[in-house]
Amino acid sequence: MGPGTSWCASFVNWCMNQAGYINTYSYPALAYGWKPNAWAEGEIHGIDRDPKGVPFLGAIVVFNFSHVAFVVGQTNDGRIVALGGNQGNYYMNITSVGSGAVLYYMKPRGYIVSSESEKLPVLNVAGGEMTYENTHN
Repeated sequence: MGPGTSWCASFVNWCMNQAGYINTYSYPALAYGWKPNAWAEGEIHGIDRDPKGVPFLGAIVVFNFSHVAFVVGQTNDGRIVALGGNQGNYYMNITSVGSGAVLYYMKPRGYIVSSESEKLPVLNVAGGEMTYENTHN
């Protein structure tokens, strides 16, 4: 993929496939496809929005700047730490963002979120904040 290609959703889809959740998303490369009405349009299969709206380890997190990644922890000041592709001007990276940028958290259909997985590890993340500019290059 060349410059200007937004491929964060391709990374998420690839990870889901590796975990056995095959063909969960009809448009694997497009982050905007994880929009709220994608379920009604039949674009997302076997993935549900988490009704509690609480981050948990491994959750798919959708941001308000057309980016999707996985929750891997939090910072000391409560920022969400996410692992994703095409973020932070790198191919794959772990970086943080304020919770105000989160649209929602998602999980595989039928997955039970344990209270233990809601206790996010505190991680020290170097680098700047995740933004639209450094997730769309």
